Amino acid sequence: MAIVWAQNPIRIEGHSMTEPDVALLKPSADFYSEARPTPQDVLLLVEVADSSVARDKTAKAPLYAEAGVPELWIVNLVENVVEVYADPVGGAYRKVSKAKSGDMLAVPIGSDTVVSVSEALG
Repeated sequence: MAIVWAQNPIRIEGHSMTEPDVALLKPSADFYSEARPTPQDVLLLVEVADSSVARDKTAKAPLYAEAGVPELWIVNLVENVVEVYADPVGGAYRKVSKAKSGDMLAVPIGSDTVVSVSEALG
């Protein structure tokens, strides 16, 4: 179970709030109405990128890794792939992979939920 948080801010200490395209958040009784979610509340962040691919890779990914966001997907519309960043350590993701059309990605919500990369790319 997760809360889908679309184009809403995530509070990252020491930085202004970022607004990923989609966040999957841990369940919260108040649905985050009393306080904005923090990286500790995040299961997955998704950034959809065409003209912002470079910024998402060089600015946002390190920021999310440093904050401890466990997994980031960049839906890279330029290369027609979904880039998966996982296992943040010391401001960088140790695991980086690319999934292409026809692949399936496991959604990190503690179940067998998968997403078709073809559908994510549109």
